[in-house]
Amino acid sequence: MIGHLMHVHFKMFIENPKSGNNPQGYCEHCSFSTWNSSKLIFFGLLGIIHGILPCVFTFSTSSSVIRSFRALVLSRRHGEELRKYISKEDIKKLTEQSQKH
Repeated sequence: MIGHLMHVHFKMFIENPKSGNNPQGYCEHCSFSTWNSSKLIFFGLLGIIHGILPCVFTFSTSSSVIRSFRALVLSRRHGEELRKYISKEDIKKLTEQSQKH
């Protein structure tokens, strides 16, 4: 019974924060995930308003998504995901595009 509870505790609170390239503690993981996700929900709602009224909240949602992506990259926890969804060619294009501005 105790072994089962310890396994459940490990799966719920420790396994994911300790996974990835840059392991985190539970509190650090909880704080980052909750704050980042809350901002995305808020800016997602602004994006819906922007879709209806294009003159308001211009670029608010896209800027938030870019800032969120940047924070995830800088966390150094998502290397495998990045390689899964972003090809080397895409990285090269993004790098070239960012250097033009």
